[in-house]
Amino acid sequence: TDGYVEGVDYNVDYDTGRISRTASSRIPTFDETLANYMYVEFAYCGIKDGQTCVVSYHYVDSNYYGAVWCDNYNVVQEHYGSAWNSGTGAIQSQLSVAAYIAAQNGLGGCYCVAVPGVYSGNSTTYTLSNWTSAFDALTIVDGVDIVVPLSGDASVWQLAISHINAMKENQDERVAIIGANGTTNVVASSTMIADAESLANEDVWMVSPSTFRMRNPVTNVVDVVAGYYAAAAVAGYESGTPQYTPLTQKVISGFYSAN
Repeated sequence: TDGYVEGVDYNVDYDTGRISRTASSRIPTFDETLANYMYVEFAYCGIKDGQTCVVSYHYVDSNYYGAVWCDNYNVVQEHYGSAWNSGTGAIQSQLSVAAYIAAQNGLGGCYCVAVPGVYSGNSTTYTLSNWTSAFDALTIVDGVDIVVPLSGDASVWQLAISHINAMKENQDERVAIIGANGTTNVVASSTMIADAESLANEDVWMVSPSTFRMRNPVTNVVDVVAGYYAAAAVAGYESGTPQYTPLTQKVISGFYSAN
């Protein structure tokens, strides 16, 4: 009535997980004519008492993809990870890289919003719906003057424009500073001019060219980085400069040169 009992009716080999009947087992011997199969419901753990268990996991808390206020670059790095891989020097946190270069140009605090990535093989893509959610996260915070989407996708730029237009209607003036990504395929200056003209929005600034050269702080090699990192640098400069001060002939720090 209460089921079979371990040690009385069966034994478990905790090294292999095998189950066997005891000599005095109440479990009947299998009889094909009776079809008296034994069904076993058993929770087996392969870790013995006293053994050390090392667990590796990827955890994202419920607030990770919200708008997070960061007082400085170090806080950004603590929340979103190191900007560069300490071994290879590869960029591993775009938000941290952007904050790093913006801080060199005067950025104090800022809101950061992570965009969930869709992983497939060795590549990561960022859907427009996830970008939309990121901009939505910025609508509920105050004190944002400049928005920098870390993307060279024109569709994302349009989402940024929709965001600042919507905020303007709510008496919350914001501007967007955008940059292209020519690291894989060079974006011609004529294309960037055409893109800028098609935006036709005085609240949107496009940084040119599509790539810049930046010394990697891990490898000390001059790497080519996307133009949107320069957009973050300009945003860092503008965040600490009076609005009536023009950018003409001003120096943006942190880059080796335009590419």
